[in-house]
Amino acid sequence: MNDDFSASAINLAREADFSLGGLSVRPSVRQVGVGEASETLEPRIMQVLVALSHRRGEVISRDELIELCWGGLAVSDGALHRCISRLRKLGESSGAFSLETIAKVGYRMRAAPGAEDPPIQPETIRAEAPAAGDGADPVQLQGAPAGGRPAWLAVGAALVVLLLVGVGGFLLRGPGRPLASAASAAHPSDALTLAVMPFDALSANNGDDLLATGMSREIRNTLSRVRGLKVLADTSSLAAAAGKMSATDLGEKRWADLVINGSFTRTGDTVKLTAELVDARTGLNVWAGDKSGPAADLDQLRGLMSGALFQEIVARVGPNRLQQLAPPRPMDPRAYRLTLEAYQIISTLTSLQQRGAREQTLNAGDRADALLDQALAIEADNAQALMLKGILQLNGRTHAIDRSGATLQDRLARAAEFHRRALAIDPDNAEALVNLAEHYRRNEWRWAEARPLFERALAIDPNNVYARNYWSYYLSGTGRCIEALEQARISRQLSPADSSSLGEARVLKCIGLTDASDKLYTGIIEADRANLFVLSEYYFALLARRDAKALRELARHEREDLWAGKPLAPVTEWLARISEAADALEGRPAKYLRRLDDALRAFESPKPDENGRRGSDRYWTFALEYAHAGQTRHAIDLLGRALKEGSIYLTECLPYGLWEFTPEMRNDPRYQALWRSDPRLVELLRLRLEALKARQFTGVMPDGTRVEALPVRLPEDRPPM
Repeated sequence: MNDDFSASAINLAREADFSLGGLSVRPSVRQVGVGEASETLEPRIMQVLVALSHRRGEVISRDELIELCWGGLAVSDGALHRCISRLRKLGESSGAFSLETIAKVGYRMRAAPGAEDPPIQPETIRAEAPAAGDGADPVQLQGAPAGGRPAWLAVGAALVVLLLVGVGGFLLRGPGRPLASAASAAHPSDALTLAVMPFDALSANNGDDLLATGMSREIRNTLSRVRGLKVLADTSSLAAAAGKMSATDLGEKRWADLVINGSFTRTGDTVKLTAELVDARTGLNVWAGDKSGPAADLDQLRGLMSGALFQEIVARVGPNRLQQLAPPRPMDPRAYRLTLEAYQIISTLTSLQQRGAREQTLNAGDRADALLDQALAIEADNAQALMLKGILQLNGRTHAIDRSGATLQDRLARAAEFHRRALAIDPDNAEALVNLAEHYRRNEWRWAEARPLFERALAIDPNNVYARNYWSYYLSGTGRCIEALEQARISRQLSPADSSSLGEARVLKCIGLTDASDKLYTGIIEADRANLFVLSEYYFALLARRDAKALRELARHEREDLWAGKPLAPVTEWLARISEAADALEGRPAKYLRRLDDALRAFESPKPDENGRRGSDRYWTFALEYAHAGQTRHAIDLLGRALKEGSIYLTECLPYGLWEFTPEMRNDPRYQALWRSDPRLVELLRLRLEALKARQFTGVMPDGTRVEALPVRLPEDRPPM
């Protein structure tokens, strides 16, 4: 073996570029690619790739890999296996190489047939020890041995002298060491932000993919209950994984300060979870460990790994900054596993439905429902299973529910009953609290009952994105728009990968900051030009403001700039509607009215429309459109139907809002009578008037006086995904 090669850990900054078949490898920037497509690897994975490439065709032992890539530090088997698994997938997807495991010896890289390259010369790999400040790894900690104390306790004295990521813009320091700014570059908030990536399934059993992702979700949900810690939503972690974003990519985008990667391996009746904690600012591992347990008790394993990770995080931010809540209520091990699989399936249903895969959606829903029934047969008081049954009922995503012919209101009532049963068993089930609170807000207009449920859910799980979103909708609907803006901003920080800025755009409209709102709507549309839901919502906002010029510019920008003159047919339909709406505002409503009449005849309530809106909300938007086309009486009839079916959709068009329909509607006694027809609507108007007097939104008092909202700081721009 070449002595230079084994001197210390591989320093990627000093590695020359090379190729593997058609795969180009650039170690210094951690990129691999085929043609113009490229992917950024984590530093450790790139080090392992470099080491294996140098020995291509020869066996390299586990100990040699650890020496070359970890500098000889203590490393769990799982950390090495995870790197090998990632590289094996890279080799398969690129077709450039394959990795062979030599039992009890090590690994060997083989070039794919026809993809041979000249061997890399030993001198191209230098193993000089990194200089201070040149990317040197901190001390690598190994997980606690079975039955022993956690490793962080054994090396606690060493932790205080390491420079590790902290909270509030500072690193933990040892005696006499100055504080160094770090987290401020990673995130503008005052809390440490954590991303839990989907775990890799390293078992031969294909069915373990669901369990691996489910376990990472459960660990994420457990850590999410820790006060003082921000945890990214699952949607963003999954999007980052799908986009093959590394820990440092997450740090550069200011999504996270720390990242948890992990793996799930089943051997016989035993499951081993491996996890590593990565500093997203530097890409360096700051901890790695594993926990093993019986496959029949995954809940126990989840608790062990969550506890180990919590201890490591506390070691980095100080125990006075974090407070761990009581652990989730324990479940029967068999029921826990069934519920875990069902949860993971249910999380995929929305994506399937949005792709138009109706039968596939219902089949997946049937499978999840069967798993939940099995779990409840084992453990009748399983609160999580009941909560998930409620979600299935709410969305109607099983064949049985679909064939039952149940109305939306029937399904909503059944879903609420499942959530009430779940809360009777486990009052701390945050998701059941959120779902029931949202049912009270959206469907039953029980303003007083919904508020404490939202507040309790957020006290239990401050990182629950759905709670933040729905609480924001509650606040903006009742006029507390400045408070709603803060909730929408937190939601956006926790879930940067999705369209969570839509919540901010809505709230900014409510406050009266139309320029900032328009900017967010435009950004979402430019990022997803085929998103008809957001396109139509922005159109409704401009229509309510009677801004014909902006409507024409929206149609032109979408058609010419985003689609180069060739939009898809559904987009073309909406763009025609937008242009004709501008004509109607300028006094030429004939074509617009014909289009609205055709659309209304084709529409069937209470089924959701093609963009995902439920029927009652579409009656609301039809009312808005007919009102601005001059059809006041027809608009009032449609608004009455929307209210009867439970829709309070566009908050800026509610009474006292800045764009409350049209003067002709507001002056019509039938319109005024609608808002006095239900005590719950009367209470809503009271709450909104109270909020307007407190300058929580920009609106109009009953005497016609315009009231400006209190000044707010505009949201900071975020890097695009």
